[in-house]
Amino acid sequence: MKILLVDQEKCTGCRRCEIFCSFYHFRAYSLGRTRLHVVRDNEPQGQEGPVICTQCGLCKLVCPVEGAMIRNKRTGAVLVTSKCDIDKCIRECVAACPYGVIHIDSKSKKAIKCDFCGGKPSCVEACPWQVINYLEAGTLYALNNKRILEVRNKRMED
Repeated sequence: MKILLVDQEKCTGCRRCEIFCSFYHFRAYSLGRTRLHVVRDNEPQGQEGPVICTQCGLCKLVCPVEGAMIRNKRTGAVLVTSKCDIDKCIRECVAACPYGVIHIDSKSKKAIKCDFCGGKPSCVEACPWQVINYLEAGTLYALNNKRILEVRNKRMED
């Protein structure tokens, strides 16, 4: 199974990932209709970076509408189906998301969240700095250790 891995240190805050996401899903460039969010921390240097869905499944777990959310067996992503009906719930999925990345789309009136774009995430393709990567879950630790060494070496040089 693959996962999205974010390297916040590389992010420039350009928001290309958000723009490509909204265009892939809605054929519109709209920051209000994206399935991830670039946020800025409150530190003096103001690091920016994308906040993404980790596909934890809490939204699916709390959704009271039968079949409104399913896990795609091929990609592992939790998908919002056509059965999603916000008139039958009190937006439990939005409240349950620990990252705040699931929300109700203002036009379709349905919950929207990352679906890995069917297995080829547009946010990954959009980022020339490789801030977001779509990797096999097993490669996470090797990449993380390599990146930790890169960051440590860079900070020692500064």
